[in-house]
Amino acid sequence: MQSPCMARRIAEALCYIIGSMMNWSFSAFSILQFFIALSTLTTAIVAWQRRGVAGSRSLALGMAAVTLWAVMTGIETASTSLAIKILCSKVAYIGICSSPVFYLLFIVEYTNQEHLINRQRLVLLWIFPLLTMLVAATNDLHLWLWNSFTPIAGTNLILYGHGPWFWLNVVYVYSLLMAGILLLARAVIRYPMQYRPQLLMLSLGLLFPWLGNIIYILYLTPGEDMTTVGFALSGLCLLLALFRQGWLDLVPVAREQVVEWMDDGLIVLDDSERIVDINLAGRVLLGQMTRTLNPLETGWVGLPAIRIAEAWPDFASHYPFTGEAHHELTLQAAGKIRTIDMRVTLLANRSVSRSGKMILLHDITQLKAVQMEAERARAAAEALFRIGNALSSAPSLAEGLRQVADQTGFLVECDGGLVMARLHDELVLQTCWGLCDAVKDLTIPYTDGMPFEQVQEQLDHTLDQFHTAGGTRLILPVIYQGSPAGLLALGRRNDQPFSDSERHYATSLADQISIAFENARILGQLQEMAITDGLTGLYNRRHFFVQSENIYQHSLRYHEPFSILLLDVDHFKGVNDRYGHQAGDEVLRRIAQTCLSVIRRIDIIGRYGGEEFVAALPNTDLKHALLVAERMRAAVENNAFSYNEQRGIRVTASIGVSAMQVTGESIEHILERADQALYAAKQSGRNTVRGLQTGPDAPLPPVP
Repeated sequence: MQSPCMARRIAEALCYIIGSMMNWSFSAFSILQFFIALSTLTTAIVAWQRRGVAGSRSLALGMAAVTLWAVMTGIETASTSLAIKILCSKVAYIGICSSPVFYLLFIVEYTNQEHLINRQRLVLLWIFPLLTMLVAATNDLHLWLWNSFTPIAGTNLILYGHGPWFWLNVVYVYSLLMAGILLLARAVIRYPMQYRPQLLMLSLGLLFPWLGNIIYILYLTPGEDMTTVGFALSGLCLLLALFRQGWLDLVPVAREQVVEWMDDGLIVLDDSERIVDINLAGRVLLGQMTRTLNPLETGWVGLPAIRIAEAWPDFASHYPFTGEAHHELTLQAAGKIRTIDMRVTLLANRSVSRSGKMILLHDITQLKAVQMEAERARAAAEALFRIGNALSSAPSLAEGLRQVADQTGFLVECDGGLVMARLHDELVLQTCWGLCDAVKDLTIPYTDGMPFEQVQEQLDHTLDQFHTAGGTRLILPVIYQGSPAGLLALGRRNDQPFSDSERHYATSLADQISIAFENARILGQLQEMAITDGLTGLYNRRHFFVQSENIYQHSLRYHEPFSILLLDVDHFKGVNDRYGHQAGDEVLRRIAQTCLSVIRRIDIIGRYGGEEFVAALPNTDLKHALLVAERMRAAVENNAFSYNEQRGIRVTASIGVSAMQVTGESIEHILERADQALYAAKQSGRNTVRGLQTGPDAPLPPVP
């Protein structure tokens, strides 16, 4: 029952307003209000279109609230009905109470001070405006907002008598405007000079609504609220920022959070080579150099860059900068030498003319130390590799240990060393160099269970007798299969102790020396790993081509035929998908063994890659190579492979065959024709053999 009644009342009110419009009297002030509404609505639309920029949403909502305020003021001043005037004034209070709050939120967001407004403070911020809207709507009951309505003679305006709540609202609104100005002033101080014009323009924009409201309160324009005019001028300031300067696109959001607190020093110079901006890291970096750079008198901003050059010799060697640059500088500060990576970037203004430079200073001292350690580790690894290679390939243990003497300097800074090996119940000198070169025919008794510390003491005593006393020594055991097999001793003349990294490298060297005791076994294992495929046991691709090239050159020398087979397992992906990759690996191993069972001892076969295999057949022409390929294809087809519980796995293979046709052609050409033949086999239905004579257009001979 209430809904139809409410709808009827609204309809009656609309009819009443429309009917009263016939008696409206438009003045210059009321018409001005509608123009103000158009202006603020335009600002709201533009700001909303850029709502991705910080502060734009609050600005748009604030301008929309002012638009409502101006429209209601225009209707109120044009209407001749007191009831409509009061009604419009009540509705206008929605915009009057909302716009200052939205303005404050805009300033908070735009100046990157959102931490000041959390959820609880936002709720508190809206409590009084909402209460004011309620007081305005119910003013007829208590007269707290307006206590009288006096017509102004000779005009269509009325003079509102202000109740106590009106003045409370004035105090609250002025407090919000003052808070906004203080936040802008704080931002002006914190942010660099290039942001100050826009912040000052925003501050000026806040003063206009304040000035307009003061004019209204003091009755300087009786019955005409000039506050909306102030908001319109404020909107014009923002429109100027939007269209002419693009300041909403240049929000100083990142300045405090990113630039000021970034680890790298950032210095911005203007076109006169003076500092216009410098972050905390830059101030700390420059402040450590010398007393010459003392910014306490004038501050960093405005300091000529030549002052930096005067205090920093390495900087001066590259200054002035004529273009973009990238240099590594050395900076001596606080008794330490630091390495600074400097990048200079040219800055351009809106007319794309050069307007300054940005200097980024990145302290790479630790990075350089890490790089030096990494370089040393690389050199040590290479030295260990060379030592291991020498110990493994040397014709004798003595020759391999002489290589150790040549490479030790890349691992440990030392002036000499020696290596001893255990022979029965004594340690016997194998080689010595440098500082220990005077030691000849050195032996030390050694029995099972003797502590290594005792061995060290005996060696130190012996070396002292050979006039090598003093300095620093590092003596390490050489372990072979868990048992002491000898020792490594390194020494230097100064008293600097060996570092942990040097001990680590020396221990690695001792481990390498132990490898010399099992040279033959390790060398054989390494050679086997280097030439075979880990899955199938066949030659890997690299070694296959090395061996096949040797066989091919032999065939050329003695004018013998030579052929190549290229085998590819058909639909091998289906095997992996259906049975799993482990089953697929087992199938490849079985195919490899099947192919080995078909070819001769003088033939070689290798894994070409993936599920492809390649075989070289010396002294075999194309006709006989096709026969071999057919036997290989049939063997693969007739073989049922098994893996765990998977039995009866069957696959087929396509094989391409090519033979040497032109004396002097490369083995790559023969392989290329085999690949073309393999492609032809695939195209003809798979599980078949195709051969190619001399080129892609040559006929494919049938398999005999």
